[in-house]
Amino acid sequence: MLTISRGPSLAIASEAALKLKETCGIHAEAFSSAEVIHGPLALAKGDLAALVFQPDPHGRASAEYAVQRMRASGSSVYTVGQDGHSPYHLPVPSTGNDFLDPIAAICAFYVFAEQLAGTLGLDPDSPPNLNKITVTV
Repeated sequence: MLTISRGPSLAIASEAALKLKETCGIHAEAFSSAEVIHGPLALAKGDLAALVFQPDPHGRASAEYAVQRMRASGSSVYTVGQDGHSPYHLPVPSTGNDFLDPIAAICAFYVFAEQLAGTLGLDPDSPPNLNKITVTV
């Protein structure tokens, strides 16, 4: 799976990829919507899924272009953000601030990831081979 965004939302795409691995056992890698259309798009076909966090208005056109290209190649593309009404969209409330909207988006994603882990029969609080409590000495 690819997690995609641009600008301030790119960091949450990276966090989402990490959480998909940790809690759901899904291999995911994060990419900027600008770079995904150059290399990773070659992987796009029916068995590839992408989760696109809608970026701020400055990166929106790049993300929408990546979504169109990936869907045209047969990939399953899901979006996270304020814009969208399809069954493949996770709605997020707007904070009114382009720099705070990614925080609302990752919070919505965390709820989704917990539910997905449960659906897959996994306990997101006890991922295999990981210790959720770090002790430093």
